[in-house]
Amino acid sequence: MNELKINAEHELLALHKALMQAKFPETFDIHREIMGSPIISNIMNRLVNLLSETDSHSDKKMWEDWRKLEVQAYIYHEVCEDIISNKYYRKLSEKKKKEYVKNCFAPYNVNDEMVQQLIINADKQISKAENSNTPHIMMTCLDAEKNINDVNLHDATLESMSYDIYKKQLALVLGCREWESAYYTLKFGDVLYHEMTGCEFWGGGYNVLEWHKCDVSDIYFKLKQREKFIPISFDDCFGVDLLFNSGDKLKIVCRNIEVSTEKTEQ
Repeated sequence: MNELKINAEHELLALHKALMQAKFPETFDIHREIMGSPIISNIMNRLVNLLSETDSHSDKKMWEDWRKLEVQAYIYHEVCEDIISNKYYRKLSEKKKKEYVKNCFAPYNVNDEMVQQLIINADKQISKAENSNTPHIMMTCLDAEKNINDVNLHDATLESMSYDIYKKQLALVLGCREWESAYYTLKFGDVLYHEMTGCEFWGGGYNVLEWHKCDVSDIYFKLKQREKFIPISFDDCFGVDLLFNSGDKLKIVCRNIEVSTEKTEQ
């Protein structure tokens, strides 16, 4: 009988971390550690190999087709986003980058050409961020107030806003063409709450007047009142207010903010 044997201590520990992250994502924030882990990559590949041999509902050909990355485009974009924001990746040699990217994709099959193209695209994005006036910044509750004050968004125009319900990530793209010729991308991670008015109290326009860290204890209280079966943890959370020249506000409660910039032509 085919078996998946996991006896080595390092494999057991890595698998334990991966399962804890999957089951309790809000408590065990080790996604990045798991994403490029060669140990987890090896286990996942062995697991799918075994499934392709033993699955009574799908034959081996179906599993082989499932592992083709070209039919899983969203996986490609997720890996690319992870790599761009990963400081560890930037320190790797070209050879190690290829190994790391392949581990990120496991158990999907990727060819060398696809891996190389992703590395080229990711390195270009990283280079743009490093050469901009505002470097790549990751804010947490410990340094959010200082970093928010250091990132000047005054008069930046809100170009787009999107929310990924599965990642619990809210993304803003702000154009600063008048005074810096750049686009700012703000990714609010692990969003527990967000609200925005669209009443244009002071007239039209969605340029940022100010943004700051704010007290959200009233929101915590409201959310706790609605808590039923799943305890809500507000550890490491903080609130942010963005005020626009329309008089409207965007309020967000999150655990981190990733800020990056991309220069545009003058």
